[in-house]
Amino acid sequence: MNAPVANPHSIAIPAEFQSCFDGQRAAYLAAPEPSYDQRIADLKALAQLLKDNKDELVAAINADYGNRSAFETLFAEYFVVLETIADATKNLKKWMKPQRRHVDFVTYPLARNRVIPQPLGVVGSSSPRSRPDRMEHLKRSDARIRDLNGIL
Repeated sequence: MNAPVANPHSIAIPAEFQSCFDGQRAAYLAAPEPSYDQRIADLKALAQLLKDNKDELVAAINADYGNRSAFETLFAEYFVVLETIADATKNLKKWMKPQRRHVDFVTYPLARNRVIPQPLGVVGSSSPRSRPDRMEHLKRSDARIRDLNGIL
C-alpha cells in the first residue's frame, strides 16, 4: 500500500513536492499507529498553526480572489475549519474505538469479528486556485483525523 508506484505514463512531480512526500512517508513509517494523545496533539497543533497565521491566510485568500472581504473569509472558511478540528477532537476517541461486525453463525460458529480503525499512509492533496481555501484545510483536518500524513 505504501510502496512507491512506478508508472511510466505519469506526469513528473516537482522535486520539492516529492521530497516533502518522501519525508511524510518516512514519518509515517517511523510511527505508523500514533496514540490517541498524539492524534489530539496533532489536531491541536493544526488549529494553533491556523490561529497563528490567521492574518496571513486572510490576506492570501484576498489576493487570490482579487478583493474578498476579511469577514467573509473568516466566516466562510476559517471558523469552519477550526470548528471541524474541535469536533474531531471531541469525537476522536469514539472514532478510534474498535467496531463489532456481524458474523454468520452457520458459516463461522462462535466466531467474533471487529474492525479496528488504523492509519492508511500518506496522502497528497491539491486543488485548483479557484477552489475555496476552506476545502483544503478541511481535507487536511480530515486527513489528521484519519491519521493520514498529508501534504497540501
